[in-house]
Amino acid sequence: MALKFSRQDQVYVPRWKNNRELPETEQIRVSYRTLTVEDMFSIQRETKINLLGGMDLNLSEVGAWDRYWDLIKFVIEKYTSIWKNIEVDGKALTEPKEITGEIKALGLNLLAEVFQQVVSASMGTDEEEKNSL
Repeated sequence: MALKFSRQDQVYVPRWKNNRELPETEQIRVSYRTLTVEDMFSIQRETKINLLGGMDLNLSEVGAWDRYWDLIKFVIEKYTSIWKNIEVDGKALTEPKEITGEIKALGLNLLAEVFQQVVSASMGTDEEEKNSL
């Protein structure tokens, strides 16, 4: 078995609002890097949410949505880089902090999907897990 890692940025095209059905030049795209184990612990220290433990978040608890948003915002701002094809009031947004700053215009679902992609890609695939046994 070969163990292969990539620390290069990956590009993700979200499914959000049928984005993938658009012509490629109009699709929202985002670059991201996968998380290391140290990154996972850094996220836990910053947000007080354990990604490795399955994100035990009860969204019916007071303050849980704030913690969830803090988690998403932290990961988006720290582990994504270049966003393409997002514009608010005629201004193109490309930087992660610009993106999270305009959440009302963008919608939480887009950012949650990108967050899930970063975390899922960082955990490896089922095939990799099967080969590690």
